[in-house]
Amino acid sequence: MKAPEQSLFVTICLPVFGGLAVLFLVAGFFFGAGTQQPVGWEVILQITIVAVLLAAGASFLAGLAVKRLVLRPVEQCAAVAERAAAGDFSVRLTGRPRLDELGRCFSGINTLIATIAGHVARLHELNATAEAMTNALNKDEVVRIVAEVIEDQFGVCCLGIFPWDPTGRQGGAGNRFIGMLDEANRAELNSGTIQCVDPGRRTGDAGSPRDAVLLLVPVVEAHGMSQFIVFSGETDRRESGSVLEDFARTLTRLMSASLARIDTLHQITQAESKYRALFMASNGGIFRLTADGIFEDLNPALAHMGGYATVEEMRAMVTEAAQVFAEPADRDRFLEQLGRNGCVKDFTLALVRRDGSRFPASLSARAVRNRHGELTAIEGVVDELTEARQRELAETELAKARADCWAQTARVAELERDNRSLLDRLALSEQDAGERRGHGAPDVTTIGEPSE
Repeated sequence: MKAPEQSLFVTICLPVFGGLAVLFLVAGFFFGAGTQQPVGWEVILQITIVAVLLAAGASFLAGLAVKRLVLRPVEQCAAVAERAAAGDFSVRLTGRPRLDELGRCFSGINTLIATIAGHVARLHELNATAEAMTNALNKDEVVRIVAEVIEDQFGVCCLGIFPWDPTGRQGGAGNRFIGMLDEANRAELNSGTIQCVDPGRRTGDAGSPRDAVLLLVPVVEAHGMSQFIVFSGETDRRESGSVLEDFARTLTRLMSASLARIDTLHQITQAESKYRALFMASNGGIFRLTADGIFEDLNPALAHMGGYATVEEMRAMVTEAAQVFAEPADRDRFLEQLGRNGCVKDFTLALVRRDGSRFPASLSARAVRNRHGELTAIEGVVDELTEARQRELAETELAKARADCWAQTARVAELERDNRSLLDRLALSEQDAGERRGHGAPDVTTIGEPSE
């Protein structure tokens, strides 16, 4: 006998034993008192022994009955619950207890395990569906996966996929199903909620618990609902609420997320193709270097500028960017400005072609850093400086120098005017002082000086 079962057995037997022993003792004493003869210790001892034996036998029989009728079914329930908690949902309570209450308990536990097993199976199905949707490459594939899952889980048949027309003016077979919904249900369908249409109830026929129904599943994309899928079949009305609220709603959310992912991926692919085409067709050399100075990417214009036939040839022969700098000092100045300012614009330098010849170039680049401020890449553009371009740059520098010279000249002229004006005022002041002396004007005496 197991410890819990033994404990319960003893808990039941001891009170029964004590109660019966007291009862038999009292009955024995009353019986002895009724004989109107003195009762000796021998009689009392005999009565006590008989009472104890009768109580022990009765309590043992009561314990066996309780064990058979209650303890064993309870132990079976506990064992089944432990196996179900461990993940074995195939286990069930077998046999039919003699007590109706325990029978209902057995039935309830079996129903609970079956319900949990169904939800776990649907959860696994949702996980598998999510994985399949993740690998889907287009909208049609996602819709097909959803249709197959609903057919498998609900036991229904797909009638078709129809375009969504909120105005109802386009006609078509889809509007026949939309016409079965009232305004509130249409709004819910448009917001992404699956709708269950019961034709029997619409005609006033209550039907049976299992009846033919229509399931309308919305296909919601980034811009809103675009289509809806119609299924027909028998669905248990008692389960439709939980199924539609849990499994089907989660399934539609997965479908909407997958369609949004595919739409975003399509936009990214288009943008990447567009900018990749610009990158490849650009006349200027475009590159991306790693933090170690290795070409991570470059366009054909840069390869041709360096005298290489293809991008692959340049990447194979130029193991690091330092090889294309004609002067190491230019590379050091470039990296110093890039590290200080984060970007470099129109940095003129000489680069080396494949055959060893040099050519002038203009380099503009920016530093790419991570969130910790560490350099991860360098992106830039290289323009070969032709004679016309060099003349243009020289003229620009000359114009800038002339502008600076004119600014300095204007400043000097302004200072000269100010100086001349100051000298004129000083000369006038001295002239006025001389005139006052010639007319006998008294000398100015400082306040506080003694007069002679």
